[in-house]
Amino acid sequence: MWPRRRSVGAAAGTASGAGGAGESFEPGGDAQAPPLTIAQLRARAIALLARRDHSRAELERKLARHSPDAGRIAQVLDQLQAEKLLSDQRFAEGVVRVRSARYGSLRVAQDLRARGVTGEMAGSLVSGLKASEAERAREIWQRKFGSTPQDGAERARQMRFLQARGFAPDVIRRVVPRAKAGAEDDTE
Repeated sequence: MWPRRRSVGAAAGTASGAGGAGESFEPGGDAQAPPLTIAQLRARAIALLARRDHSRAELERKLARHSPDAGRIAQVLDQLQAEKLLSDQRFAEGVVRVRSARYGSLRVAQDLRARGVTGEMAGSLVSGLKASEAERAREIWQRKFGSTPQDGAERARQMRFLQARGFAPDVIRRVVPRAKAGAEDDTE
């Protein structure tokens, strides 16, 4: 096994007594750093948005780590929204498009709430998913299992899988077939 290599910053911090008297070296910590200016906050926000779309709430939370001034952060976010670089609608549509291929509407709605997208925008996007819920659940079930369960325990396992994926119980009951005839069905 190879020995672990210390990073240059860690080596420099311990070797030179980083920061002087009374200051401690904290890798990755910006505790002693002065708050960022509006231009610096904007640059950081654009760098984050270049990697992937963010909701306003996500971006606000990430920028708050670098500046305690909520007014500056709000100003930067308002500018980005005015320039159409930040859009909760576009973000939510992307989340729904990507997540709906693998998850049910309950899970997608939970993901949107966790990322700060709520209200009627999230509600309308999730309600659009409910129309194709049974079809998507059937496709996922077919890819994962593809055959009728042998007994009640296997059926329950398949149902739990779809439930964990965020599909509604009534949809799951319609999608997962009953156990084969002659086998005990103990999930009723």
